[in-house]
Amino acid sequence: MKFKHLILLLFLFPFWAIQAQEGPEMLENVKAQMMSGREKAARKNLDKALEKAIREKNDTLLCIVYGAMGEYEAHIEADYYQAIRYIYKGIELAQQHRNRRQ
Repeated sequence: MKFKHLILLLFLFPFWAIQAQEGPEMLENVKAQMMSGREKAARKNLDKALEKAIREKNDTLLCIVYGAMGEYEAHIEADYYQAIRYIYKGIELAQQHRNRRQ
């Protein structure tokens, strides 16, 4: 798979999908925080959501958080390799979850 195709995977997990989940309220404004220059607040909320998803063993939320963290790494930190790692974590977890349900 080409590198630019991998970057496009960042958009598989949009932030607005987080609001539809029963995830923590702290994620509702992450994208707005990133876009308004409040990157530290966005990262703090992402980290809290990650801790909550792991603690509650919520695979759906964890997939979404990994996608959001990938987008953060790509757009804020410009660390595309780390972004891809987060995206792949989310994809692998979603595939494992799908395999368990079949």
